[in-house]
Amino acid sequence: AVDTHRRRFHPVVARWIRARDANVCRMPACDHTGDDLQLDHVDPYSQSHDSAVENGQTACASYNLLKELPGWTVRKHRDPDHPHSPTLEIITPTGRTYHCPPPPAFGPGTRRTPPWAIRQ
Repeated sequence: AVDTHRRRFHPVVARWIRARDANVCRMPACDHTGDDLQLDHVDPYSQSHDSAVENGQTACASYNLLKELPGWTVRKHRDPDHPHSPTLEIITPTGRTYHCPPPPAFGPGTRRTPPWAIRQ
């Protein structure tokens, strides 16, 4: 049992979020990876008081600050088949919408880098 109402993510939940997100920033076109990524609440903690797995995401410092600016909206859409791995919908101030599913689970035939982070 993990208390989902505490401000900081429980260490077990934090490991789960980092593994689910493949330790990559969830912002589209951001390829920032590493242990310095922040664990962020999709729905701000000040409003939701929710530190459950499905409300967590990995974010670089820039994305974490950017999404709090006026005009930015981040919503999560739940998949009934994967209730703890929501797809994020990010809407920019210009109205552009990005849908960001979590990276695929590691295994044969999967990539560690999300599709939006691949440079050609």
